[in-house]
Amino acid sequence: MRKEEVSMSKHRELVERMIGAREIPIFGNINKESFELVSDALIYLNAKDSTAPIKLYIKSTGGNVEQGLYIHDAVQASKAPVIGIVIGQAHSMAAVALQGCSERIATMNSTICLHNISMRVEVSLKTEKSMHHTGVLDIEHVKRQMRRGVNDMRAICGIFAKKSGMSIEKVITIIRQGKIMNAKEAFALGLLDKVVHTVDEKWDIPA
Repeated sequence: MRKEEVSMSKHRELVERMIGAREIPIFGNINKESFELVSDALIYLNAKDSTAPIKLYIKSTGGNVEQGLYIHDAVQASKAPVIGIVIGQAHSMAAVALQGCSERIATMNSTICLHNISMRVEVSLKTEKSMHHTGVLDIEHVKRQMRRGVNDMRAICGIFAKKSGMSIEKVITIIRQGKIMNAKEAFALGLLDKVVHTVDEKWDIPA
């Protein structure tokens, strides 16, 4: 068995053990695979017991905007309470996913980061002729993509504002700064509910 196959096998075994203990990981990049893992695990665990808590462990610098919003919505839709636990980083869309949890916890040296989304605009040509070229830029196609990006940013700002209690204006300011915050700073802004030394602690670390 190749080294890559051994690594994947160990990862699958780890994930299976975690789900068996009502724990779900978001480790690494947020993408279609991580969304499917989280959503499938939530459906399975809610079917087994819709009252027992589920722990969502987060160690991610973010990733795909659409998939991150999907994870947030899937977590919010869970009947069983989902406790988000940051162990290292919850940046970008990982921070968005965290806000869907009923309780948001981070270990003391973890970091949280909110920033503007980046997007790749697909350039499309219309089959028309201009004075010098065959093929004209499809402006409407570009506008549709830009509108989607704006709508995504509005949704993200709304999520942070609703969960933290901050105004939309303050959330926008923080996002534009793109600052990497330590756990205590994020707690002070209402982006976390608890800051702990270990994930089993029941008390907050004083700010």
